[in-house]
Amino acid sequence: MAIGYVLAHPNTSISNFPKTIEPDAKGGRNRSQGPPSTDRKGVSMSSPVKILSLPWWLVAIVIFGACLMAAGAGIALFRPQMLIPRQELVSPAVRVYAGHLVSRNLALAIMLMIAMVFRMQGSLRAFVILTALIQVLDAVLDAIEGRWAVVPGVFIFAIAFSLVAFWLSRHDPRQTA
Repeated sequence: MAIGYVLAHPNTSISNFPKTIEPDAKGGRNRSQGPPSTDRKGVSMSSPVKILSLPWWLVAIVIFGACLMAAGAGIALFRPQMLIPRQELVSPAVRVYAGHLVSRNLALAIMLMIAMVFRMQGSLRAFVILTALIQVLDAVLDAIEGRWAVVPGVFIFAIAFSLVAFWLSRHDPRQTA
């Protein structure tokens, strides 16, 4: 137990810990004999930590969006012919750009899920904003190139992620009331 604490707090000496830990009168660990209850930055670990509670709709949008992006990566990886018009052939250039789409979509999907699961609000907000911006740019390019069938869906995706980003920016636990 002390070794784990020392590994997490390198400025602490192992000699500060007792050889044995005796229980207190209630049967628990005697607080005076254990490691100090501060982290290595001197912040009290016993103070309450405000953990962000995410609303169900936000979680649903992020999960659905991450799944759509992962599905897009799968399509680009395994069926790149779905990315081009039917009369076109899959050329080596199409495969290169499909590979870039796979990398982009998978990276964003994975990071969105990690940031949401671990409640990393700043990171989640940044990835949500990045995803919304990418979707807006995709919708604009789809409109310019005449792919009108996909423009509304991509634009709705961008709006949904923009709403998530707005909610996250309004509910920042670091801000004081």
